[in-house]
Amino acid sequence: MNAAESFSRPSSNRYHVIRENSAYNPFLGSHLSSAEKRFAHIQQTVEELPTMDLAPIVTGLGSESLVFVLPKPDTLGADQLRDVVLKVNYQAVEPMVRSLMIGDAEKAERERLKMIQSLQTRRRERKELQSYVGSALVREHTFVRDVPVTDRLIRDIFRLPEHLRLRFPSHLAAPVTIQPRIELATDQKGFTWMDATDQYPEVWYQRAKTVEQRDTYERVHDVLIGRVPLEDRARLLEEIQSFFPSYEDIIDTVRREESAVAEAGSDREELHPFTSMLREFIPSLIRYANEQGVPVDFAGSHNVVFIFRQGKWQTKMIDPFPIERIKIRDLELIIEKMKRQRTDPDDEFELKEKQKMAMQILHSVRTLNALAILAGIPDRVEVKGLVDIPADVWAQGISAVI
Repeated sequence: MNAAESFSRPSSNRYHVIRENSAYNPFLGSHLSSAEKRFAHIQQTVEELPTMDLAPIVTGLGSESLVFVLPKPDTLGADQLRDVVLKVNYQAVEPMVRSLMIGDAEKAERERLKMIQSLQTRRRERKELQSYVGSALVREHTFVRDVPVTDRLIRDIFRLPEHLRLRFPSHLAAPVTIQPRIELATDQKGFTWMDATDQYPEVWYQRAKTVEQRDTYERVHDVLIGRVPLEDRARLLEEIQSFFPSYEDIIDTVRREESAVAEAGSDREELHPFTSMLREFIPSLIRYANEQGVPVDFAGSHNVVFIFRQGKWQTKMIDPFPIERIKIRDLELIIEKMKRQRTDPDDEFELKEKQKMAMQILHSVRTLNALAILAGIPDRVEVKGLVDIPADVWAQGISAVI
């Protein structure tokens, strides 16, 4: 399928999120207004670009990509949209932009070639993940295309100072991804959805005002990484809701299904459709993590969602790969250095330098193990040495991420 076909061929499935407030980063809380202002600047700048052949509308700004929807021909606004979204990966373009800023055209060309090679790696990673999760992985078509840019757009996207004098070409090569579109909104026809992704629990740990709240964080963390055994499941479910605030609906659904099973005195699948889906899907993701050593990105929002449609629960993995291509082995190496730092004051390892990488993997591990507990299955993601690092060490290091 070529690019032109991708733009014009409608899809019967709608699997991408329309994110009206994607510019809001939950880790930045108080910075919401500045994020909205930046997003508004980018929207206005894009509208001025010579792209009227497609008339794209910016609908989201993630940590990796600008997300566009496409109106159908002969329509105005976003009332009637094509069944696809476009995502332009500006993160992949940044090394090339930095090279052009210092006038190094040769390095910019090398970065462009590296960017193309990285797409081949992404395709291999997707094929590997798909062998574990099948159709849960939302299909996509990615290619490199010259996209129109202006100095103002570059400045807004990469937060460059106003005083910098920029002179960029009218077009830059960038990875463009086309995915089927899904609008996540509960309707009156039985369609509903729940988000499997959330922010790092360490964020609210830092905001905790009582010792009890911090103790809850440490208890849940220790159970999820296998440091202490699971003894009181009912209490843990209540505390997980504090650990992962967006899991409120997920936990309520599990509780309702468990009550239905208890009242009926039967374990028929129709009594617990959501839990049954988890029991079928989560072991595949845990096996993928343990065998391939690659984490799925559960940080943020809408990367992985659970959808109830036509009387059946299903999982859709929309953006499952973290920006940095990291593995569980990276976390194990970081843990080894952290342990040396605690025993050897002369070790110059700086936790903050690696904290972002470590937190992404840790968050994925804990999320998968939490979902396994909710599903009532014994499968767990295992990380060598993780139980040796106290919970408060991770909480204190979150400042490197936000």
